[in-house]
Amino acid sequence: MADQLTKEQIAEYKGVFAKFDKGSGLPAKEFGPAVKKCGMALTDAEIKEQIKCAGCGEDGHIDYDKFLCIIAQLLSESEIREAFRMFDKEGKGIISVAQLRCVIKDLGEKLTEEEVEEMIRDADIDGDGQVNYEEFVSLMTS
Repeated sequence: MADQLTKEQIAEYKGVFAKFDKGSGLPAKEFGPAVKKCGMALTDAEIKEQIKCAGCGEDGHIDYDKFLCIIAQLLSESEIREAFRMFDKEGKGIISVAQLRCVIKDLGEKLTEEEVEEMIRDADIDGDGQVNYEEFVSLMTS
């Protein structure tokens, strides 16, 4: 996932990592401030979840490669969240299948009606005629 970052982003995040690195990696307790320095705001629960996923525990350390992967993943999630907000104009946490159909067609990619219908079926996992955030993430990451 870190391979999706630009050279400039990598250099920026390497600098942030270096500021917090205590010689054996980024201390888990410094992960939150380091992520904030990268321009992202996470809740305490999200920070703890990322530390847990990094497999280092709250007293452990995160190495540079793992830090870079986490940052890349957070950026990707942030972009998906922002895209969903653009389509969820009413802020209800859902977009209608009709809205999704318009979005897919407006993307400019030449898709047949059958391909559009297949994407919508795949996106509307629970078949309720609406796409919630989790379904949208699933569609965008598949």
